[in-house]
Amino acid sequence: MDGTARRELQIDDDALPFDPETTTIDDRDVFDLLEPAVQEWWLAEFGEFVPENDGFFTPPQQGAIPKIHEGQNTLICAPTGSGKCIKPDTPIIVRDDGEATVLRATELLERRNRKVTDVDEDGELYTSSVEAYSLDEDELTLQQSMVYSETYDGPIHRIQTSYGREIEITPNHPLLVETSSGPEWQSASEIEDGDRIGIPQHVDLPERDIELDVGAALDQLRSEFPLVATEVESDHVLVRLEDEAPISAFAEDERRLALALAGLSFSDVADRLSISLASVSNLVHGRSEYCSEEFLQILRESYTPLRSGEVLVKTDNGRLSRFCYPTTLDSELAELAAFVLAEGLIGEYERTRFVQISQKNRTELLERAMETMRDRFGIEFEQKSEIDYMISDSAFSVFFAERSCVALC
Repeated sequence: MDGTARRELQIDDDALPFDPETTTIDDRDVFDLLEPAVQEWWLAEFGEFVPENDGFFTPPQQGAIPKIHEGQNTLICAPTGSGKCIKPDTPIIVRDDGEATVLRATELLERRNRKVTDVDEDGELYTSSVEAYSLDEDELTLQQSMVYSETYDGPIHRIQTSYGREIEITPNHPLLVETSSGPEWQSASEIEDGDRIGIPQHVDLPERDIELDVGAALDQLRSEFPLVATEVESDHVLVRLEDEAPISAFAEDERRLALALAGLSFSDVADRLSISLASVSNLVHGRSEYCSEEFLQILRESYTPLRSGEVLVKTDNGRLSRFCYPTTLDSELAELAAFVLAEGLIGEYERTRFVQISQKNRTELLERAMETMRDRFGIEFEQKSEIDYMISDSAFSVFFAERSCVALC
């Protein structure tokens, strides 16, 4: 065995996961700093990698272990692409101030005013209140998060799966790829068209419902569409209709809402009352009371009030969208959002936004996603091809995108 400070290992040569007579080892002195019990554990866990590393440790480990042994606080940095770094828009599962949630990396960077410490001219380091979920011996654990930001100036690889999921990563970033000899880690630069890439299917999170900030999603809808109403506005209009208030008692936005909740267009009203579209417009805008009693009677007959947890949206092109909104995130909703993000797409085509999912092999996942969408949101996926299913509803897509990015993914 090559190396300087030679000392017999605590394990028989026959039990080693490498051949000590032919393997080059350049860091035996670092290995000797470990306690015998730690040496045995290290050999059992990582001994198979000794030949390819020309030693027991990777370069960052070789440099860090002596400093830690001397009692120095040590920050270990590994090469770009080894899996440490993520893009600012990457969603990550964390516990923030005691609550499990999903944050994008950029949100952590926005908190730099909390204990910022300069590291070098390219980056910053600070201690955050966020704990990141990590895998340790196949168990989900929480680790205190240290956040480091760095400017990257180099090539980026964009990889898109056949199901539409897209990621942007550095050339050396490792991906789990299916090969003829089994799963292997390959760098992004080695990936070729047709390769099958492994993705996570399930992550066990704490069994605790998480309150969703529905108000933020509703505000997003109101910023993009001309009419958005919930149960509160619906009940207010319903009271006026049931009290048989005159048309003059209704504000213009209340008349518009009543018309939308009745599912009627200007043309529908014009046909039923045998009046012109201009007359209907004057009724809705409060410029005339011609046929107002007949108009209100139609609204009373057709009006369908919103239930608790239901929203109605009217888009710029006059389309009405009506769906439910959950107020808490549970395992079923988390699975749905993860499925859409992993096996689908929230996108836009010809000014129409949509939610799409695709699945060919795991039909049980597809069926659960469709059932959850139906039960929780009252929305049905429409089959577009053998494996593609879509919701072509701009208002719902905006709402779902807001929720999935902030709390559902």
